[in-house]
Amino acid sequence: MESYGPLLEKTRVPQPGLQKLAVESIFSKLRSAPKHLDPESEPGRRAIFLCLTSPSPHVVDHSVRLLCRLAADSVVPVARASLELQAALEGSDPKLVPVFVKGLGFLARHEFRNNASSHSASSHTHPFVRDYRKLIFIVEHMVEAYIVVLKSLAGMKSQLITEAQLCAVEFLETVLSLSTCLQWHPGGHEPVCELFMRLLTVQKDIGLAWLPGLSSTIVSLFIIIVQSELEHEQISILKLLLLILKWKYDS
Repeated sequence: MESYGPLLEKTRVPQPGLQKLAVESIFSKLRSAPKHLDPESEPGRRAIFLCLTSPSPHVVDHSVRLLCRLAADSVVPVARASLELQAALEGSDPKLVPVFVKGLGFLARHEFRNNASSHSASSHTHPFVRDYRKLIFIVEHMVEAYIVVLKSLAGMKSQLITEAQLCAVEFLETVLSLSTCLQWHPGGHEPVCELFMRLLTVQKDIGLAWLPGLSSTIVSLFIIIVQSELEHEQISILKLLLLILKWKYDS
């Protein structure tokens, strides 16, 4: 921790320019640090946590960007970076929520794009089939992050809540677009449907409005259910469809 201490002190100086330089120095050191000070070490993890939970919006914003860059460059695993952002998000100022949402969205898009383009083989050998558990892990943490965001914004008359909902719908559509890959794995769509049930149920329970964007989700789910030959999977999709339709007609 001694190595990062002086730089962390500089992030507390009430001058945005100096704060930004200090954050850049911390993440530059994390990128090239020896094992006992790298992002997986206790000092490294502590430095990342303190930057993400700083009371300064400038420090938080720049830290989220640089952590995403480390993940994009494979210095930090995407799953680990997602957990760091989610942990910081849970106790953050509501005004900083969009910063964390953008960071989590970037990590999700990067992971999907990176895996999808890494092979051009058939669906049977597609990376999403081989890395099914990794995909579910990422989806699970993204869902939890969206739930934290939506609950923190509930009751606020702000465009942010609508934007957060739209991002959640876009995320849902992105995952459903992987249906060709998911259908080849024994787990199929069932775990994903259960996670989306939780995401949508929370929105419905806290009184958020149904979004027209879910209409395309309904179409996607009907397509998937027609293609599916597994009864238990069809049941999980039907439950999700029922929830979406009930939410629509109750709104």
